[in-house]
Order: sequence, then structure tokens, then C-alpha cells
Amino acid sequence: MMEPSILVFSVSIGVGHNSAANAIVQQFKKRHINAKTSVIDTLDFINPLFHKVLEGSYLSTLRLNPKLWGYIYDYTEASRQSNGVNEAMASISYHKIIDLIRRFKPDIIIATHPFPAGILSSIKEKTGMNIPLVSIITDYGVHAYWIHPQTNLYFMPTEIMKKECLEKGIPEDKLAFKGIPLREAFSREYDSAVTKAKLGLDDRPAILIMGGGIGLGSIYTAAKTILDAKTDCQVIAVAGKNEELFQKLRRLAEHHPDLKVFSYVENVAELMSVSTILVGKSGGLTVTEALAMRLPMIILDPLPGQEARNADFLINLGMASIVHDMEELPQLIDYLGQVPVRLEYMRLMAAHFGKKDAAFEIYRTLLETYLPITEEETIS
Repeated sequence: MMEPSILVFSVSIGVGHNSAANAIVQQFKKRHINAKTSVIDTLDFINPLFHKVLEGSYLSTLRLNPKLWGYIYDYTEASRQSNGVNEAMASISYHKIIDLIRRFKPDIIIATHPFPAGILSSIKEKTGMNIPLVSIITDYGVHAYWIHPQTNLYFMPTEIMKKECLEKGIPEDKLAFKGIPLREAFSREYDSAVTKAKLGLDDRPAILIMGGGIGLGSIYTAAKTILDAKTDCQVIAVAGKNEELFQKLRRLAEHHPDLKVFSYVENVAELMSVSTILVGKSGGLTVTEALAMRLPMIILDPLPGQEARNADFLINLGMASIVHDMEELPQLIDYLGQVPVRLEYMRLMAAHFGKKDAAFEIYRTLLETYLPITEEETIS
């Protein structure tokens, strides 16, 4: 088998889609020294100015009017109006993307965001291009925007989604339930005592508060509420790329020695490995990371749309609880601490659904499906 050529299209609004893309690339690079790989930030590639405007509008909508985002999500789900956007963007970017594909000569094209999945499907339909197009779904519900006739294979987070996929018209032979790919850090085991010492933690329960890579959600309020309630625990707060939030948390930590503050970090797996509960939003990658680390969640402020669907998945299957009033948060933490059987059940359910090796399983499926190995070759 010749060394594979893998072209991945992502979108860097948030961190999760790029994280999934890089996890797949990591698998190919690890096993194929001369593999040709590239992750394309689709919007930035098409038009950097358009990317900045769209990203700013999206983040402003999430912060100031999340209900509007929920309306957009539901409307495009019901009406498939997003297909018109695909056609328009495919038309604008047609020559640029075709030129990239011709130069790169990929064996497989992967999309980790529905936006490029739609554009690439439209381009395949117009050109007759026969390169396999694969989508990696990064949430625990399938929005109609992911579904396109020229997609060859859909990687889904869990088999529980099969009925929904079939009802939405995805052929069964195009479904592969392998999980959402994570970096290899999430497949390792960590020595709790060593990691706690490294992070300056003691043996009390540690509550990890995160809002994804861009630090969305009520992270500061959650940390302050827990600390002010004098709950017998330590608090780890991760601000992500939100510099204003980071500085506020640092000032809070000056008065609360039980608070450890981090900005954007690469060692999320380590932090999760020593945490008792994760408090935060239910983004697809955050959820997947928590499941891989067998970490129960308390969900705050899920956004309408994909986050609400992820939250429903977790809560209905016993892996998470939710609070709608911040004042309930310390009480819920106390409750879970006093009823260890509930916390243990949440861990067991997380372990059941967590797929630490999803990136490898997706890599192996791609290799076996589109890049057949010889009898002398093995995959490990």
C-alpha cells in the first residue's frame, strides 16, 4: 500500500471540530511516516474576512441571544434551508477547493463540520469526483445539515443514534458507529497521586469547571458560587482563550486558595483524570472527553440546538445532572458527594459510552474500506 493522502476540512469556530480533525491526522502520522495530511480551516481558506465576520456573529449570538441560535438550528433542521447556503458557498469556493484537491490528490476527504461536508458534497455532485467523502459527526444528535447525497460514510458517536439516522434518510451501509475521535492523551491512564501533586491538589474532591476552548458559559459565577458556599472541595477553573475571564478568575483565586485557575490548556485529560465532577457546557467534544475519562457531569446553560441535544443524551442515560439555577449547584455537588452510589453509577455509564480509542477505530475503518492492505500488512 502506498502512503495515504488524507485531506481534512474543519471549521475553527470553537475548538472541537479542529480537535477531532487533528486526532484523525495524528493516527495516520503515527502509523505512516510519509503520510500526506492536511487540516483545512474551511472558512478561512475560502475567505478570511468572511470567516472573521461569521465567527464574530456566531459568538455574539451565543452570548447575547442564544434563543435566536436555537431558532436557526431548529429552522434549518426542519426546512433544510442550509442546502441553499451550501450551493452558494460551493459556487463561491468551487475553483479554489477544486484546485486544492487536484494539487493535494487525496485518497480520502474528511469533514468534521457540516459546513464543509455540504460544500464538498455539492462539488462532488457537480464534477463527478469519485474521491470518498467521509463525515465525522461531533455531536450526539444528527442535524439535517450533516446529511448529503455524495457523502460516502458517516462516523457516528454511538449506536443509540442508529434509529435517528435511518429516519433521516441515511442508508444503513453508510453508518459506522465508532465514536468521536480524541487525542491520544484521552486513551492513557494517569497516576492520580502523581497528577494531583503536579497540579497542587490535595485528596479532597476536585470540581472541574470548563466552557470549552473559547471559555463560554457561567464559569466565573459557577466557581464563585461553589467557593462562597464553602463546599468541601477544590475547584479547577479553565478559562480557555477567554482572557477577560482568565483575569477575573485569577482575582477570585487571590481570596480563595482552593481555586486553581488555568487559561487555554493542552492537558485537559490530566485535569479530568483527577476531577470528581465536570461542571460546564455540553459541547460535543467536551462531552466525549468526559465520557472517555469516566467523569460525571453537571451541565450548566446548554445552548439551544446541539448542546441541548447532547445534554438530553447524557441526562436520559444517567451520565449527567443539570442545574437551571446557579444557587442549586453547591447543593447538587453536596448531594452527589453524600450519595456515592449515584456518582458511581454516573461513572459506570460514562465508561460504558466512552470510546477512548475512537480515533484509532476510525483510522482502521478508513484504511480497510478505502485503502485496502495487503496480506503482509497489519493494523495495530
